Amino acid sequence: MTNHSVCETLFAICKIGWLGRLYATFRQNLLVPYFSDTMNFSLKICFCFLITSHLFCCKFALAQIDGVKSFTQPYRSIDLAVGEMGKLYEVLVKEGDEVSQGEVVARLDEKVLEKSRAIAADNKTAKGKLHSAQAELRMQKERYQKIEGLLQRKHASQNELDRARGQLEIAEAQLETVKDELRIRALELERIEAQIEERRLRSPINGVVTKIFKEPGEFVSASDPTVATVVQLDPLLVVFLVPQKRASSYRAHQNVQVEVGNRETLVQGVIEFISPIDAQSGTRRIKVKIPNSNFKLESGQVCYLKQAIRAKTASSRQFPEVADN
Repeated sequence: MTNHSVCETLFAICKIGWLGRLYATFRQNLLVPYFSDTMNFSLKICFCFLITSHLFCCKFALAQIDGVKSFTQPYRSIDLAVGEMGKLYEVLVKEGDEVSQGEVVARLDEKVLEKSRAIAADNKTAKGKLHSAQAELRMQKERYQKIEGLLQRKHASQNELDRARGQLEIAEAQLETVKDELRIRALELERIEAQIEERRLRSPINGVVTKIFKEPGEFVSASDPTVATVVQLDPLLVVFLVPQKRASSYRAHQNVQVEVGNRETLVQGVIEFISPIDAQSGTRRIKVKIPNSNFKLESGQVCYLKQAIRAKTASSRQFPEVADN
């Protein structure tokens, strides 16, 4: 290959930037003579290095323009804390375990409350007073009806009927009192069960346990109630800091394309929130939710925000989500 061919090849690669413009203007007069046979080898090496550096800078600049960089993170991260103070009885999970919504993660000592619940359950089902009050009410009704019949035949006085009516009303009131006591006993049982539930730590989400802060036997206080941390990895969340000019092209609830893992995977996300402009940085925070039902994506991966997805057309290119196996 001649020196002139080398010149042609190098500048064919570098069509953009000041080198390309320089080549187009001074090709015949300056650059070709520089590659003459009398040109020393060192100068040739320096010139090639200059072109290579320019290409690298162009590529880096285009990468920065092409996508805003950020990192994936859990959609939710929750520090689980019990609502009561006491000694931690047991931890039912370990770090890395997957948990379902409502699953018990840990619990405090419940022995005293379990005994109280057993007593309250017995009191709730005790119906002796209720049966006695019901029997008394039936008897007073029968007595009142008999005296009322005797009064009609002139065999009883009005005072006797009034006393019988008073006894009947008292019996009715006693029955209502017993029913009220049973309702209070039922509420007492529910209160104890609620106290027991407060001593059980349940996961509010489907997620993964990432940190255990306390071991069985340790005391959980009001100032330090956190026992474990659970994160939600489906979906994932990405927060991009987007320059104001570019951020104007995005809208809340809009579909966007996100490249994840050094531009290896292209997924479709949804914009959940766009913040007001930060006066100091001139950027907006754009929160994007990315589906991750098959857990192929990991928290902490580098990612780039691409352009918004427009309405589908016959010639539009489709970018599928990360599909389940």
